[in-house]
Amino acid sequence: MKTGELIRELARQGVPVRPCGRPLIRFCQWAVAASLFIAIGVVVLGLRVDVATVSQSPEFVWQSLFMLGVAAVCATSAFTLSVPDKRSLWLTIVPLATLVAWSVLIAGMLFSASYVQAGPGLKCLRNILALSFAPGALLYFMLRRAAALNVGAVGLLAALGVAALACLGTRFICHDDNPVHLLVWHYVPVLALGGFGTWLGGLILRRTATFA
Repeated sequence: MKTGELIRELARQGVPVRPCGRPLIRFCQWAVAASLFIAIGVVVLGLRVDVATVSQSPEFVWQSLFMLGVAAVCATSAFTLSVPDKRSLWLTIVPLATLVAWSVLIAGMLFSASYVQAGPGLKCLRNILALSFAPGALLYFMLRRAAALNVGAVGLLAALGVAALACLGTRFICHDDNPVHLLVWHYVPVLALGGFGTWLGGLILRRTATFA
């Protein structure tokens, strides 16, 4: 087959490609849907009875803001990195800096703990996993429409963003505010899901990346 005929044949077989849209807009779309999923999940799983009182606690507010910040920064970075030409050192530094700041907050909480006991927490782990499912499925589906090159990093950031948001929702369910309990049953699972997301990103996103 001649070159001209090959080009015409490829053009005939080609299908229109719909642009993904700007990363920030896509993040906002996901954030609205994910917040709705989390809110419904919290109501279904059972809102803690003292939420009106605890929401006035400075510690609860700061912890919630940090988890929200981790979720927003990591998810935004995942959307941005999923675009092949979007490469910046800040996309790595900012999520890491957010996680470091979160770790400092956790360390401060541990020093202020009145007793060192994690307590039961399997329900918290279950809640984080349950609240992560729908937002996570949606996020990976949206990321798959792009052409991520570093699928491991994108998967890691995506999983951290989803898990942090689910962790925030779990704080409105769990009534145990002890720092050790939060570390063992809330924050460690977020990091564990981040590691799992690295593998999941390679599994789900790599097929798209091979055509980038």
